[in-house]
Formats: sequence, structure tokens, C-alpha cells
Amino acid sequence: MFARWWCVTSPKLPFANGWYRVATSDEIVPGAVLPLRFFGRELVLLRTAAGDARVLDAFCPHLGAHFGYGGVVEGETIVCPFHGWRFSDDGVCVNVPYAKTPPPLVGKKCIRSWPVTERNQCIYVWYHARGQSPAYEVQAIPELAAPDEWTDMVWKQWTIRCQAIDVVENLFDVAHVKPVHKSDADVQCQFDGYRSVITANPAGRRRHGTVLTYLNGPGQGWSRHDQLLPFLVLTHVTPIDHEQVVWHIGVTISRAKNRDKDSIKAWIVNVVHHLAEQDIPIFEHKVHRVSPPLCEEDALIGDFRAWYQQFCDEPAREVTPQFARADVAEMGASIVHTFLRAGDE
Repeated sequence: MFARWWCVTSPKLPFANGWYRVATSDEIVPGAVLPLRFFGRELVLLRTAAGDARVLDAFCPHLGAHFGYGGVVEGETIVCPFHGWRFSDDGVCVNVPYAKTPPPLVGKKCIRSWPVTERNQCIYVWYHARGQSPAYEVQAIPELAAPDEWTDMVWKQWTIRCQAIDVVENLFDVAHVKPVHKSDADVQCQFDGYRSVITANPAGRRRHGTVLTYLNGPGQGWSRHDQLLPFLVLTHVTPIDHEQVVWHIGVTISRAKNRDKDSIKAWIVNVVHHLAEQDIPIFEHKVHRVSPPLCEEDALIGDFRAWYQQFCDEPAREVTPQFARADVAEMGASIVHTFLRAGDE
């Protein structure tokens, strides 16, 4: 048994305000209930008998049962699995079945309901640190409303121990492309309100056509790949808490030149997943630098951070390194989210 010290220097960044994907539409059928954990909170996703998707805080205000484990949708309401208290889909207590005299909560909103939009075959939730109403809308992507022209979306997700901003910022980090992905590109960016557009033209002999990547707020992104076989990639980053995110990537391919060519579709999907998985080990083991020493070639990172700040209620601050001691034999999985080092750079 021996001991080691390790240094944890990542700041606890605020969640950025915006729309975030929490599920695909086909994950939740009418009458179903699905437990979720995002933004450091336990949530529950339900679909009413009328087909509407709703997201509520997960715990019953009575004695704290979790609606996601045994809760039942009846009509447009959800029923607590513990004592049968019934709540509307916007969090109002509507019935306590065994109470001779209704308690004071009946008729009052007592569960937080979250703004929800269902679009692009996905369910999005609006997060705002101070509970303000949505400042912009989820962007509709026309390809996803044309199933005869585009293949079914293929989704994959990864749970990553990092900050959400690190995954999104990676799109603007031109200098990492060659060392990590063994490629190169000429990149230009435009920032316009809540949206940004990245235009990338792969450099070198193996030019594959222009890639246009769009961001609509901090949580919704998509890329159009103009190639011999055009395809679309959806990329969504949703914070689980201040230490982990879920990175969802979906791929759909034009049917115009892809009739019944499943092998081509599989190859494109595998390439997209491979490129993502080249970045993940770096995300998992890096720390976030609030004030990095950027050079001229890193200018897009600075531009991105200036744009991203509009979604944050407070600025991030660098932290003083904090050291902790642990017996290595007991560290186990915790070593995954620590950065072993003799000291800061």
C-alpha cells in the first residue's frame, strides 16, 4: 500500500443557458415515463396520452418518491408510485386519492416543469440558471423532415468526464486537427447572435468537399458534408452535472446516391464515430483553462469563448490548484477524473 498526491485544477463552470437534447422522440411512447439526470438534477420525461412530451423535476413533493421508478401516466397526468398523488403535466397537484380533506398543495403548482420542444426527431429541454423563459428556438433541420430523401438517423452517445464547453470548443480548435485526426482544413467562422457557422474546406490531396457546421446556442449543433455522398451529422452536448456530459452524435445520409447501399452507410457512420472517439481520451483527461495563453493561430478559440459567454450568467474563473491524498489501491475509478501530475505546468 502506498500513497500519491494528485492535482485537480478544473474550475466548476456554470451550465450555459440554452436548449439541450435529453432524448430521441422514439425513446418515449405515449404513457411512458423515463428517468433522466441532467444539469445536476434528477428529472423525469413523460409522454401524455395526447402524445405531448413533458419534463418535470423527479421527486414527489409529498414524501419524495421518484416518478421515474414506478410512476404512471394516466391521461395528461402522472401518478406517484408511493401514495398515488396525481399531478398535471405542468406540475400542479390535482388529486390526493385517500384524503378526506384535500391538503393545501391540491390545486397548486408544486413540481417544477421544464420548457420542452420536440423537433428534429429529438426532445429538447430549456435550461436557464435563473429560470428565465427561452430566449431563442430550437432550429428545425429540413433533412430530418424528409425521410424519403435521407436515411434513418443512426445515434451513438458517450458519457464523458469533462466540461461541456470543451466538447463544443473543439469545433473551433483548428490546431488540434492535424495532431489528433491526422488531417488539415482551411476554416472560417461567422458569429451571429445565438448562432455560429463554421466553414471548413479539407486541405491537401484528399479533398472531400466543404463541411458547414452550425451551432444554435450551446447545446444544438449539426454539420452538412457536401461530398460525393452527402451526409448530415447532428452533435448535441448535454451536461449531466459539473463533471460529466453526454455527447450525442447522429448520422443520416442522402438516399439520392445511396439506394440500398448499407455498406456505404455503415462506413460513413464508423468514420464519424472514429473521429469523435479520437477526441474523447483528451477530453476525459484534460483540465479546462479559463485564461489559456492563446497564440495567433488559436484566434478562433478566443472568438468562440467571447460568443459562448452570452449563454453564461457568470464568468468562469481559474481555480487555485487543490491537492488531495489517496491510497492508490483505493483510488479505483476515481483516477479516471483526476489528473496525475507532479505540479501545474
